[in-house]
Order: sequence, then structure tokens, then C-alpha cells
Amino acid sequence: MKTVTISGGTGLIGQALAKKLQEKGYNVKILTRNPSAVSEYEAVYWNPAKKEIDADKIADSDFIVNLAGENIFRKRWTKSQKEKILSSRINSTRLLTDLILEEKIKPQAFISTSAIGYYGSEITRNLFTEKDKPGNDFLANVCVAWEKEAKKVEPKTRTVIFRIGVVFSKQGGAFPKLTFPLTFGFINSLGSGEQFLSWIHIEDIVNMYLFAIEEQNIGGVFNAVSPEVVMFNYFVNEVRKIRNVFQLPNVPSFLIRLFLGEAADAILGGSAISSQKIIKEGFRFRYSTLKSALENLFRL
Repeated sequence: MKTVTISGGTGLIGQALAKKLQEKGYNVKILTRNPSAVSEYEAVYWNPAKKEIDADKIADSDFIVNLAGENIFRKRWTKSQKEKILSSRINSTRLLTDLILEEKIKPQAFISTSAIGYYGSEITRNLFTEKDKPGNDFLANVCVAWEKEAKKVEPKTRTVIFRIGVVFSKQGGAFPKLTFPLTFGFINSLGSGEQFLSWIHIEDIVNMYLFAIEEQNIGGVFNAVSPEVVMFNYFVNEVRKIRNVFQLPNVPSFLIRLFLGEAADAILGGSAISSQKIIKEGFRFRYSTLKSALENLFRL
């Protein structure tokens, strides 16, 4: 039985991935600051901020999946919160990569995480691929530093990094927030509505991590987004048609900035991101169109 150790295993993607891996017959370990709070899997203590980890308990890991990081929308982006967003990603990744470099753990693969924020929040009509240069805003700089930490172990083990788009799940994340107005019988767009929405269904992102575990020949950076990239206005219109609700005027950009501050850039901006690289490796999306994803999510 292969063992997969997951950091960030109590988050949205981590929980879904752990369940999928267990169903597939993998032994799952979860890195957590509070082991007593994890009951379904073997919990292993770590605290990246204090550089603490029970390394001996993950020495048998065949694969390490690194999903840890502070939610970027948890709080307003004060100076201290921005430092927390960055350090939570760097410290957790570094703690794991140091163990690999020191050969205290010898996984067959290190599968880490980044985000499409790598490309910046400026609205453009370009279709970004993994070969494109990073943007120059806060989230882009975070992603660059995050990926740099993960790439340190490339000489030691197969390394995969996923730049994740907006994850659509009924269980949490952005989707319930974007569709919250449905509770009151309407839907509306945000800002200009002309920003791109590079999204991915929760099942597809989980299957993508599983693909990275099982396909021994893949390595490098991959965009984790659906093949169908849409504008925000299109997303709202599709929701309106499926749920048969009223569409109200867009929420003005200045109101979003008033409530979120600098973090509003991550919502009001957005670029088109290509998923062709992972498709060429043989990955097949279950939900490749927005309509199919929405119909599935609204049935749940």
C-alpha cells in the first residue's frame, strides 16, 4: 500500500483528495497542528511557523502533496496579513523540501501547489501558458517565491507544481460566495464583468493530483484550470439560465475595493489561462465546460 502525506489536508482540496486517495486504496497521512482534530486518517503533527514536524512519522511517505497556505480572502490585506499569506506558503513548503534535501524523507514525487495569480491580476486578452513570465503584483510575487521553494527538490525527486484556478465546489471556497445571491432569487456580476474566470471543478482538481501521483513520467509546472475559460459576465449568465433567476446590475468595482481593499484585485482582475499542457500529458477533464460543471454542482 502506497502512502501519501498531505499538508493542508483539512482544506477544501485536501479533504476531497484524502477521501479520493483512501477510496483508491492509498494510506493517507495528514500534517496538522492539531492531530486530535483529525479522526479519519493518520494525523502527524507539524507547525511550519515553528519549524516543527514529526519527521519520523512520514519517513515512509511515497508521495508528498503540499497544499498548505493561508486563505487569501480570510482577512483584509494589511501588511501583517500579507506577510502571513506569504510566510504560510514559504515556511510549509520549505519545511518539507528541507526534509527531502536532507534525505530524511525520500518520496517518489513531491507535488506542490501554486495559483494562477502567478500571471498577475491585470485584465488582458492573452492566453497564458506555463512558459509565460509572472506578473508583478502581490499574488504573483507570492506564487514566484512559493514555486521557487518547491523547485529546490527537483534534483532529488520528481516534482510537480499546479497553478490552480478558481475551484468550484459546493463544500466551500469561491463558488458558494459567488452564488450566494441565489439565496435571494437573483444573481449579479462583479466589477466590469469582463475579467476572465479561469475555473476548475473540485473533482477535476482532485483527479489532477491523483494523475500526478500515478503518472510517473510527468513533472514540472502545470496550469490547473478547465479548458473552457470564460468571462465573469458569461458565468453569471449561465447561472441565471440554469437557476432561472433575475440578473441584477453588476456590483461596482469601488464597492468591492471598499470592502476588500487590495485583495479586490484578485476578483476584479483575471486572465485567460491555458490547460493544454496537462491535456497533452493525457489528463482528461470530467467537467470541461462551464455548463456541465454548473449543472453538476446545482444538482448536489
